[in-house]
Amino acid sequence: MDNCLHIVRGVTTSLTRAELDWLYDQYRITIMNRLYYADRLEWSKWWNLTFEIIIAIGTSGVIAGWAIWSSTTFGKYFWPGFAGFVAVLTILKPILQLPLRIERYSKLWSGYNELAFDIGIKIEEVNIKREQMLSLETFRIQCDRRLRDLRSMDDHKPNIKKLSKCEDNAIKQVPIENLWYPSEDGEGEVNAGKE
Repeated sequence: MDNCLHIVRGVTTSLTRAELDWLYDQYRITIMNRLYYADRLEWSKWWNLTFEIIIAIGTSGVIAGWAIWSSTTFGKYFWPGFAGFVAVLTILKPILQLPLRIERYSKLWSGYNELAFDIGIKIEEVNIKREQMLSLETFRIQCDRRLRDLRSMDDHKPNIKKLSKCEDNAIKQVPIENLWYPSEDGEGEVNAGKE
C-alpha cells in the first residue's frame, strides 16, 4: 500500500507513510542538528572571547605596570606566570582556529535552522491539506541537496553526549502524537501515536 495510490475520504492521494516518515524523521534530525550547532557555536564564541580577554589583559602594558605586581609577593610571582600563560595562549589561538570554527558553526546552525523552518512549514501544509497532498518528492529532492551541502561541513567527530541531549530535545519538540498519517484502511486519519 505504501507505493501505490490509495483513496482516503474519496480523494486520490499518493502521499505515503514512507514519505511522511521521511518528512518527520528529517524534521527531528534537522532540529537535533540545529540544537547541536547552536551549542557548538556558543561554546566556540565563549572560548574565543575568553582567549581574547586573557590575551588583551596579559599584553597590556598599563596593567603590567600596576604597582601591585612589584610591591607584593603575590604580584611578583603571579604576573610572570600569567605572562607565560598568555604567551602560550597567544601561540595556541591561531592553531585552534576558533574564528574558523565560529564561521563554520554559524553556517551549519543557519543552514539547519532554515531547513528546519522549511520542513516545519511543509509539515503544517501536510496537517492542513492532509489527504489532498499529492507528493513530497520535489520537496525531498530539494532537502536532500541542502542536507548534502550541510553534512559536508558537519563535525567529523561530534560530541556524542551533547548530540544525544539534542536528540532528546528534538523528540520533545516534535512528539509522535502530533504527527499525522492517513489511516491504513482509507477510512479517515490517525495521529502516529494514536492508532
